Amino acid sequence: MRQRIKTTIRSFPRLFDALKRMSRVMGSPDPAYEFFSRYSRMRGNRVNFLQIGAADGMRNDPFREFIVGGWRGILVEPIPQAFELLKANYSHLADRLTLLNVAVTREDGSMTLYAFDAQFLAGLPVEQRLDYLRKVSFDRAHVEHYLPADQYWAITQTTVPCLSIGTLLARHWDGSPIHLLAIDAEGHEPEIIAGIDFKTFVPETIFYESHTLKSTDSARLTELLAAHGYESFAVLGDTVAMQAHVLAEYRDMERKRRGH
Repeated sequence: MRQRIKTTIRSFPRLFDALKRMSRVMGSPDPAYEFFSRYSRMRGNRVNFLQIGAADGMRNDPFREFIVGGWRGILVEPIPQAFELLKANYSHLADRLTLLNVAVTREDGSMTLYAFDAQFLAGLPVEQRLDYLRKVSFDRAHVEHYLPADQYWAITQTTVPCLSIGTLLARHWDGSPIHLLAIDAEGHEPEIIAGIDFKTFVPETIFYESHTLKSTDSARLTELLAAHGYESFAVLGDTVAMQAHVLAEYRDMERKRRGH
């Protein structure tokens, strides 16, 4: 019953957002929320962002509250079913958001995306179905991880269009600085980040899912980002990398807030 109520509430994005705000006042602290709340305040709640792997824009999304609160940017989701939900869930904010149904990787072109059979998904409760959609990946082994071997028949593959970050921004952005790059790409984060041309695109903060990465991949990413002026730290199962001067500004703001 409780899950059914939650699913129903999520069918009404504005109601969901209002209840979420109330729960923040009454609930326990959330480290990711606390960090991005302070970061947003540091930028006057006007953050330009690029979110890669936006899913439905509601479930397990640490940014929705801030996007609703005033952030402006681009949301990218390659899975058609999730993208349709994304459009519906942000339809009232179309004036400051760009939604794209493509994948992002190193180079323009196309790639094979491993997903789940429509018949298999149709037999699942809606929340479980959407959870599976969030596990779609360019890496078949990553998808297999979420199924027993006797259900590998449910894995499908399809070719999807891909854009590099450079092309995506050239075609769909107005040239304003991007403050935050957020990536939840089910294991494809190293390819996306390694493909950034830091001579032309330097987001001051990069947030990416890291708990699904191999330790060697995580270490290489930390080294790569450090070489471009970023300091990295963990927020729960994710990683935040901030340009050193921005992190210093953030820490200074925190010291002042605490009266130190």
